[in-house]
Amino acid sequence: LLFHVVCITSHDNSRVLAFTTTNTAKAKVTSIASSSSSSSLGATKSLVWLTGHEDLRLNDHGGFVNALLEARKSNVKNDDTNNNESHVIVPVFVLDPKIHLKSKSNASVTRLYNCLVSLEKEIASLTTTTTTSSASSSSSLIAPLVVREGQAAWVIPSLANEIKASSCHVIDDDVVSNMRQSQRLTCKLLHDMDVKVYRWSDALRPTAPWAAASEAAGAATTAIMPSFFPDYCNIADVLPVESTKNTVELYSAVAAAAQSSNNNNQEEETMIKSDGVPPLSKLLDLARSTTPSAVNEFRSVYSTFEPYEKVITDKWTTERGVQKALQEYCHDGKTEFANKYFIASDCAVPVSGGGGRNIRSKYA
Repeated sequence: LLFHVVCITSHDNSRVLAFTTTNTAKAKVTSIASSSSSSSLGATKSLVWLTGHEDLRLNDHGGFVNALLEARKSNVKNDDTNNNESHVIVPVFVLDPKIHLKSKSNASVTRLYNCLVSLEKEIASLTTTTTTSSASSSSSLIAPLVVREGQAAWVIPSLANEIKASSCHVIDDDVVSNMRQSQRLTCKLLHDMDVKVYRWSDALRPTAPWAAASEAAGAATTAIMPSFFPDYCNIADVLPVESTKNTVELYSAVAAAAQSSNNNNQEEETMIKSDGVPPLSKLLDLARSTTPSAVNEFRSVYSTFEPYEKVITDKWTTERGVQKALQEYCHDGKTEFANKYFIASDCAVPVSGGGGRNIRSKYA
């Protein structure tokens, strides 16, 4: 279950937050023109494609960190050449019902909805207009979340062409075949458009032989991940664990961009169409319509639920909620954390003869 805490952004482990969005929302990219310049500014744009595969977050996110580094290099180059062009990071999520919703449980769809809403709010907090006594402005570094529905292989290249994106940052191939195929096809199409594609990994042990083998054609079979857990532990336990990506720099850079905006007189606004995060009711309807009828019929007859569904959905499906849980886990220890949330949760049942005082998880 700690996997759910750490990998909160997998397809079935999305986050929670209670606030609504509109379907007609538009993402606003603000580029700032210097008061000494008479020409309006263009903006170099980098896409950060959020696939829903353990990447619906801001913290420890290789795509955002790498896009920030790219923006910094671009800005340094522009400074050296006296080019006023700015650099904007555009985060985008493409909702593909056949990938994200087909055959998913109501709990899984709810977590995806909560996760997207939470992420939208987190990104919006970076782009929120800041007000001073003389002016108000938005950060020119990162745009609000763009949400569109369809197949990524069509939507992402279309958006890249629409905003003239120079690059796209996306997580490594998913383990689920339909998403993996979508990633590979979309990346190929972007390459064909001369859009630079940068992949990043969230592997805890990227130096593991099977991690390297997955990227090398014709890798030896001995490099495949061991199927026997003790054999896996013998190899993995001696490998270094990847350090977290320094996302603090992203927040600092965005704040600096917003501050710099206050010192300029001219703004050029580019509106990027966004469908917004769909209401939960629409997502549930889409999930049912894309799920095979036999599965829907079975679910209507036999009630099913996931272990610890309520505690996970209520507490650990927002980025901040998971960070808090992880800190608590590290501070209190595994046993106390498990006793508090799993044994003492609504999933716990009294132990026979305990008079209701001794309880255990009904999943134990």
